[in-house]
Amino acid sequence: MTKTKTRVAIGLSGGVDSSVAAYLLKQQGFEVIGLHLKLHEGIDPLHARACCSLDSSLDARLVAHQLDIPFYVINLKEDFKRYVIDPFIQDYQSGRTPNPCVKCNKFIKFGAFLDKAKQLGCDKLATGHYATIYEHDGRFRIRRAKDSAKDQTYMLYGLSQEQLSHIIMPLGDVQNKATVRRIAQELDLSVAGAKDSQDICFVPDDDHIAFLKDELGSFEAGDFVLDGEIIGQHPGLEHFTIGQRKGLGISYQEPLYVTKLEPLGRKVHLGRAEAVWGRRLAGSKLNLIYEDLSPGDERDITAKIRYAQSAVPARLTVGPEGTFTVDFKEAVRAISPGQSVVFYRRDDLFGGGIIDQKLE
Repeated sequence: MTKTKTRVAIGLSGGVDSSVAAYLLKQQGFEVIGLHLKLHEGIDPLHARACCSLDSSLDARLVAHQLDIPFYVINLKEDFKRYVIDPFIQDYQSGRTPNPCVKCNKFIKFGAFLDKAKQLGCDKLATGHYATIYEHDGRFRIRRAKDSAKDQTYMLYGLSQEQLSHIIMPLGDVQNKATVRRIAQELDLSVAGAKDSQDICFVPDDDHIAFLKDELGSFEAGDFVLDGEIIGQHPGLEHFTIGQRKGLGISYQEPLYVTKLEPLGRKVHLGRAEAVWGRRLAGSKLNLIYEDLSPGDERDITAKIRYAQSAVPARLTVGPEGTFTVDFKEAVRAISPGQSVVFYRRDDLFGGGIIDQKLE
């Protein structure tokens, strides 16, 4: 009796990473189908860097043809607007700095997109993320990629055990990005020289101010505050994030930095360089990957508050209803409400949550 191949859907973005991931899956004996996500209409469809551009869709289709796999386009625009774009806008209006990629991974790529893959009869969903999913003691874990410069585990902390049980990430054990490009070149894939994707796929040229103005029309101005005194006016909270120095539009006898954004009253608080640093934070929406903790439980971890930052030693304390605190062993710069703080134990992703405030 012939053994049926495991059917795997690969999210084909039109970039080199997902294309090589699709090839590796075929080499491993999976039955592979290519799925391309249509997420938004907000960018000129001919814009070369847009993830949902005409070019990216055509590139994904051509790769599927070159690899001889079926290809489908999945429209998730409504879900993307609800779970990613609308919260992105609301966060900036509320003086928070959002992380849309975390929400996209949780609700879209490994939420609604995974559901679509299952409807197409696929047992697994694969992507071109640089991370490795494996099973240990009956729980799924996420290990950092071999290529630390490309590791994407920071964006994956919101995933559940159920989601992880259906996900494959073939690039986690690839040595580096150069190896991925070499494979693409050896296969003569059309995307072998494709540029890496932009940071926020639905924001043209990474200009979030222009995007927000298009969506909102205008911003509400307010005051710059230093040591409790008003020292000037600003054009809107949406222009600023914690730790920002450049582009303040105000002159002073010494360098000033954004230390706090106050949505009620539309105030931007400024301070000296030392005021941007902190050692404690409070957060919410805690998600732990492979261990269940109760309020009051503590764990020694390493943690980081930026994607490109190195993780530093810290202590996690779990609170009620998904809240938590993190005490860093050394000061970290620009603890920003709305951003994610992500935890590791050794090379495994331990979990993470949303930063609510810096604690003194």
